[in-house]
Amino acid sequence: MAIFQTEGIGENAIQLIRADGEKQMQDFRNELLEQRKEYLKSHVRFAMEIMVKVYKNAFAPERLKNVYKEQLQNAVDTAFGILKAVNKETSLSTDERQKKLCS
Repeated sequence: MAIFQTEGIGENAIQLIRADGEKQMQDFRNELLEQRKEYLKSHVRFAMEIMVKVYKNAFAPERLKNVYKEQLQNAVDTAFGILKAVNKETSLSTDERQKKLCS
């Protein structure tokens, strides 16, 4: 009879340990899931902030001017530099200069 009771206590203890282990695993899964959700929410908020900023900038002429002014100025300066360099080559005829500019 004593052996049977010990086995009963052992089975109950094993069941309790299993149940506790399963609960701990589920709690851990839930915690990881919450962390992932918060991480994704943070990235979505950041992306939305960027989209709002870009949208606002798209309709603000002064901001557009500031964003593209330097790039446009560089492109124009490069084109004029090429024109000046080709025009300085006095040994070329007008047709040769035009061909050189187009190539």
